[in-house]
Amino acid sequence: MAIDDLIAEISGGLGEETHISDWQKIDQYMINAFADVTQDHQGSMLTLIELRKNHLSKGQ
Repeated sequence: MAIDDLIAEISGGLGEETHISDWQKIDQYMINAFADVTQDHQGSMLTLIELRKNHLSKGQ
């Protein structure tokens, strides 16, 4: 497929839903696995436990 054809095909679908999937449960294992794959183990990736503590401490 030529690049012009690909651009035309993609442009023709702008604003339309192309795929809707079910919600996925993201657990700490998946977060850790993502950090491993991307080699991003910085503190900016909060654990689910930390997120829950922050959420509860704000009375939410």
